Amino acid sequence: MAPKAGSARRGSKDAEGALREVIARLESIERRLEKLESYLAQHSAGGGDEAARALALALKLVKGGSAAVDLAWLAARLTRVQPAIAAARDELSKSILEVVALKGPLNISELTRELRKYRGKASRRIVAERVSKMAREGMLSVTAKGREKVVDLPA
Repeated sequence: MAPKAGSARRGSKDAEGALREVIARLESIERRLEKLESYLAQHSAGGGDEAARALALALKLVKGGSAAVDLAWLAARLTRVQPAIAAARDELSKSILEVVALKGPLNISELTRELRKYRGKASRRIVAERVSKMAREGMLSVTAKGREKVVDLPA
């Protein structure tokens, strides 16, 4: 039995509506990214390069499959962690700070997985040791939750 002409038109209208919705969402995302760029430019006292790096990091993780991100929350965390990233002595410590800032609280296993995506390599043992050291230095906050340790930025 062939489809009726009316159902074909309805399907076409449904597709057009879905396309309009996708376009509206993309425009919304574009506006939010512009706000993020503006926020970072205004709030990085003399560190335009750091703001550009923070934005690039955020976009890299968002494009890499991160869940929907509240850009205001992300911008605030990135701005807050920039001095610690600048003070970090090695690339692993910088990467840990960047991932925790962008992803929020993570346990050691989750952090190691994210670091593998971000850097290409990471050892759970080495990440755990570095996190402990960074927590002693006040760069990170580690909270015991049952058997796991949850890593976040200090309050």
